[in-house]
Amino acid sequence: MGENENAKEVNNLIQQAQRVISAVTNNNKDMKSIAEETLSQIRNCQDEYRKVKWTMVRIIRNRDLLILENILEALLSKTDMALAYVYDATRNYVERYSPHYGTGLIVDSIPMLEDIIRFWKRYEDV
Repeated sequence: MGENENAKEVNNLIQQAQRVISAVTNNNKDMKSIAEETLSQIRNCQDEYRKVKWTMVRIIRNRDLLILENILEALLSKTDMALAYVYDATRNYVERYSPHYGTGLIVDSIPMLEDIIRFWKRYEDV
């Protein structure tokens, strides 16, 4: 598959996942099987693993797909596991890399942290 075809497939998958997440969060129970299928498609899109020393590491090529995967996992999981997936989605959204600072919560993370604060602030004001 060419690079443009792959980019188009990823963009379509991102849009599909966003629609499914919106439907599920609006209590559309009929979307559960579609959410499971979308989750499976996202996993299949990033199913490359490499051996690093004594363990296998999953290669993530698209952060947005990873975040959507975490959100779908949270929506489809039991409450205790859902919290871990929400944490992972948040962490994957906020963490950035800079050769100057390294990986983690760095100066470049500030806009994403502000997004999260605005998101939760909307619920506090309701």
